Amino acid sequence: MNIIQTWKTNEIPIYYIEFVTKIKNLNPNWNYMFFDDNDIIAFMKYTTPEYYETFLNLTGKIQQIDFFRYVAIYYYGGMYLDLDIDIVCGFDDIDLQKCLFPIESKNPVDEILASQSAHLVGNYAFYAPKGCVFLKKIIDNIVNQRIPDETILAAQKNHTDDSRDVYVYYRTGPILVSQTYIDFGLSDNSVMLIEPCPYMDNCFGKYGYHRCYGSWRHAHNIQTPM
Repeated sequence: MNIIQTWKTNEIPIYYIEFVTKIKNLNPNWNYMFFDDNDIIAFMKYTTPEYYETFLNLTGKIQQIDFFRYVAIYYYGGMYLDLDIDIVCGFDDIDLQKCLFPIESKNPVDEILASQSAHLVGNYAFYAPKGCVFLKKIIDNIVNQRIPDETILAAQKNHTDDSRDVYVYYRTGPILVSQTYIDFGLSDNSVMLIEPCPYMDNCFGKYGYHRCYGSWRHAHNIQTPM
């Protein structure tokens, strides 16, 4: 099975190297796949051309990377991990027929989730088999924008985070994933939300921690589309 990670170039910053090394060492039977920006563009243009126009029309680079991660795992099957995921055990006990996403927070402040009594579902790490129906729904909700700009604008006015980051949450990020999970049906057992015991925010179940380096955020990174 595949593990997919990305960075802007093939020179991964030194502060991520330990995390990447742990992923490889703890999962020797998994196929590690790395994509830099040029690889991402080539994949979207030539491997999944049906999504290339949507990819180009997304207004920020992190939105494009979000979209790529869903499309790539839908196409190949496997595990997507942000570079700041600190894995503590291997993935060999995962049910490869299920789709796994982490509970990022059980008490989200976003009104769109709070009003539906929903958890925030993270997109910093997830597993899905090739052709996963839930991932296809996420992809479709980006192609045909699920959360309207009016809702996003209202959220930006009430949120303490940078309004540009909030747009990403709702357009391609964890709010979009969370709303898709709600739409998909909470009783569908093909999608599992995982959490550690005892519970902590920002984890990937028992498998590791999201260290939340935030290198994508607009305050730290130019978001010119690819």
